[in-house]
Amino acid sequence: MEEKDRYKIKLGFIEISIISITVLLIGFSFFAPNLFVKETTLDIDFSKTGQIGDTIGGIMNPFIAIAGVLLTFLAFYIQYKANRLQRDLFRDELDEQKDQFKKTQFEGQFYEMLKLHKDNVNEIQLEEIKLYIQTKENGEKQIDRVEKTINGRKTFNFLKNEFEILYFIAKKNYPDKEPKIWVNEAYGVFFHGLNKNDITKHNFFKDIDKVKKEHEKNHYTNLPTTLTEIISQEVKIKDNLRYKLFEGYSYQLAH
Repeated sequence: MEEKDRYKIKLGFIEISIISITVLLIGFSFFAPNLFVKETTLDIDFSKTGQIGDTIGGIMNPFIAIAGVLLTFLAFYIQYKANRLQRDLFRDELDEQKDQFKKTQFEGQFYEMLKLHKDNVNEIQLEEIKLYIQTKENGEKQIDRVEKTINGRKTFNFLKNEFEILYFIAKKNYPDKEPKIWVNEAYGVFFHGLNKNDITKHNFFKDIDKVKKEHEKNHYTNLPTTLTEIISQEVKIKDNLRYKLFEGYSYQLAH
């Protein structure tokens, strides 16, 4: 049923039946006087019942009265259906307003959350460490340490590489486990950082500690050779890990 046909009042079986009976009764009332005043085999002679007008009125009135009652009932019934239709229209309009309100409310919350997410991303930062080593005339080496703050979306390129390192260390130390376990173990260290108390618990944490110490020993300038041995060239980690590894990012990523 189309939406526009839904709100039309159509004549059903009851309405058609009432109209048909009413038409038959009215039509029959015109023939009833002639029919009932004819001579019959009964002892009653309708031709001697009084004045012709009283006879016709007395015979026709009951049928017309019944037809009037039926039409009155039909009018009330159609009015009932109209009232019910009006109620349905009002209810549908109210539901539509509720849906529109929910949609508007959702859109407002969505854009507010999107704004919060954008602000959260912009607040994430890393301190990139670069060392510039110069040799003086007397042979001494001068090391200039420069820290550069990396903000916003750019940090995710760095964080992705750090997580990949942890993932392949987990893969190496849990070879009999499924990838889901590797992800969980890697993300645990990535999110909370390397806990010194965990180093003695499993080789997974020991390998992470080795990579971390070698990275610090190299002053964050080169990728640790230990890392290459652990991941067995499974992935090419870009040389953009010039910051402290495995410190944890719960304070930035928790929200």
